[in-house]
Amino acid sequence: MTSVRVAIRLDASRAIGLGHVRRCVTRAKSLKRQGAAVKFVTRDLGVDASSMLGASDWTVHTLPPPDGRPCSLSSVSHANWARVPAERHARETVSVMRPLRPDALVIDHYAFDADWRRAVAGELECPVAVIDDLADRSLECDLLVDHHHHTDHAARYQQRLTRTTRILGGPRFALVDPSLAEAPRLTWAPIVRERTPRP
Repeated sequence: MTSVRVAIRLDASRAIGLGHVRRCVTRAKSLKRQGAAVKFVTRDLGVDASSMLGASDWTVHTLPPPDGRPCSLSSVSHANWARVPAERHARETVSVMRPLRPDALVIDHYAFDADWRRAVAGELECPVAVIDDLADRSLECDLLVDHHHHTDHAARYQQRLTRTTRILGGPRFALVDPSLAEAPRLTWAPIVRERTPRP
């Protein structure tokens, strides 16, 4: 029986931070336990993301670093975090992922919008899941995961989603390590402080 093949696209840098790596590793562990084959694609942005991803557990492909040329203008708030033009990002991502022939693509990157997704997923012909919590750009995906608390996730993304999308919203969908499920629970006893009358 052929394993389900999942490709995950993310980056890490001083500007981006490491949160994307940590939550996607959690997702990858879960997928691996279910028998999926996982491949990470990341770019060299000055942070060794491959060592954090644990290349011994799955395939990690690192795209070449930026060449210093300025990125094209974009309406995406965090487009400069990608450090290369969106067209180059899409082209290189497709070339790396095409041999894998992924059954699903997971995107965890604030610099990529609906246009980037169309360029990549259109070539790979697979469903797309997006992990997001900003709701600050157009998104086109089959599944959206936003683990932050909001009263109405559908309303929050209404103007951002370009088509009907299943939304998994709220803390119960947070990508945390399964080992935390066995961690002891903390109880918060109310703290009562006696007020000392001022002289």
